[in-house]
Amino acid sequence: MVDLIVASGASRYNIESWDIDLAYGTQDGENDFCLTLHRNLLIDKNSIIRVDGSDIGGIVDERTTKKETSTGGSVSYKGRTWSGMLANKILSPDAGQDHLKVSGATTQVLRNLISRIGLAGVFMVDPSPGSVNYRFDRYTDAYTGITKMLASSGMRLKFQSRQDQTFISAAAIVDNTDVIDSDLIDFTSTKTYRRVNHLIGMGEGELKNRVIVHYYANEKGEVSQKQTLFGIDEITQTYDYSNAKADELNEKTKEKLKELQGEGSIEVTVLDGATYEVGDLVTGRDNRTGVTVKAPIVKKIIKADHGLVSVEYQAGDDGKHGAGSLSGNAEFGSPSTIIQAGNGLTLIGNTLNADVTSADLLAVSKKADDAAKTASDFGEQIGQAQQAAKAAIQEVAGTAPIKTTKTGAKVTVSLGEVTQAESGSMSPADKKKLDGIDDKANNYSLPVASDKALGGVRPDGTSITISAQGVISAHATGPGNASSYPVGSVITNTNGANPASVYGGTWRQLPSLGAFTWERTK
Repeated sequence: MVDLIVASGASRYNIESWDIDLAYGTQDGENDFCLTLHRNLLIDKNSIIRVDGSDIGGIVDERTTKKETSTGGSVSYKGRTWSGMLANKILSPDAGQDHLKVSGATTQVLRNLISRIGLAGVFMVDPSPGSVNYRFDRYTDAYTGITKMLASSGMRLKFQSRQDQTFISAAAIVDNTDVIDSDLIDFTSTKTYRRVNHLIGMGEGELKNRVIVHYYANEKGEVSQKQTLFGIDEITQTYDYSNAKADELNEKTKEKLKELQGEGSIEVTVLDGATYEVGDLVTGRDNRTGVTVKAPIVKKIIKADHGLVSVEYQAGDDGKHGAGSLSGNAEFGSPSTIIQAGNGLTLIGNTLNADVTSADLLAVSKKADDAAKTASDFGEQIGQAQQAAKAAIQEVAGTAPIKTTKTGAKVTVSLGEVTQAESGSMSPADKKKLDGIDDKANNYSLPVASDKALGGVRPDGTSITISAQGVISAHATGPGNASSYPVGSVITNTNGANPASVYGGTWRQLPSLGAFTWERTK
């Protein structure tokens, strides 16, 4: 919750409980706000409102009183935002000039423009990067003109209130590439393959004497007077710019066609805690199809309910990158915002974390039990195979000594050395029969286990291990294993169980008023 600062003349006071609906960015008459105060508070006309450290603010232009017998009624105020105050000023050409032109350091140009429109007492100009060289459209409003001027140099307009002053400056446009990722968040993107690529500009004159120019865009959106797209790929429109001479018509037609180029649209719910500014760029990336769509932030909507502020962003068509909409919440004064993203998953900022839950450990334990049973079954099969091999050889060898060796899951059964003089020896004829048996006939090896056939299994030594005594143990892997909790790590649980039984190591319990808290010491 944040306070609203109200300044009227020399008086200044803070209001804790307030509602507001404020929007700025697009030149569609929405650079304004509606403010509602609780507890029957009243403020003077022409009051300046602002939230310290933010771009929230403007001037009160009207008051509406609503009387209701059931609720007692309410008082609301409407006014212009900082951008709305600029939009109500016109940048006129100097006497005898067709256009207003500016050039020089960005900071000084902004100071000159703010002074020119009579708002030097409202806005202070902060130091800004770079320089500009720009020719304004005739009689354009100051917000549109300054925004386009800065955009031509890769910058955007910035407002900020601090120390009871409102500062205006230019900042570099931020390209938030791959912030919106299909692996982390759901979104819908539309890729536009064809836009207007042939624009016919029509200037001064009538009928056959009218000035006409043609401009074309190629597949990359690059504009020139050379046509590269024909037939079904060519999309043509006319641009009526009456009374423009040839030079100006060429410039404006080319500029207009550039504005009509774009990549598509994005519709997405923005992560809590994400912040953008009007003029910044956002990109939606679909890892499955490889499609990316870029769109600029063109509108910022700020709302407050009893002083709790949320922000909604819209990425629309500035004619340059595409169209679409973004929405989300970013609360002021919140140190961190966590979005629950499913069982065992949390999304903090742009980082996705996975936690091993009791259900996960239960699943691992079940897999270990299944593996132990499988191993036991194979052990029984091996024993049966040994007995069968001994019986088969005994049947042929008679009283000859039997020798059995075992290596892992492999069992070898063979005859001992036999001589005619040895007690219980076989006849030379029988010995000759055995000598003809292939050596590999006495070997038995289990096949490798698969999802379709039983066979030999082998513990991986990490998640499943077998001790020297033949005890099978299952261990949690990933973010929940002991290596993820080095000495000095602290974790909490609600059942009071010592984490050593799950993660290994030595742990001691720490004093705690809430959940059980444990620290690893070894």
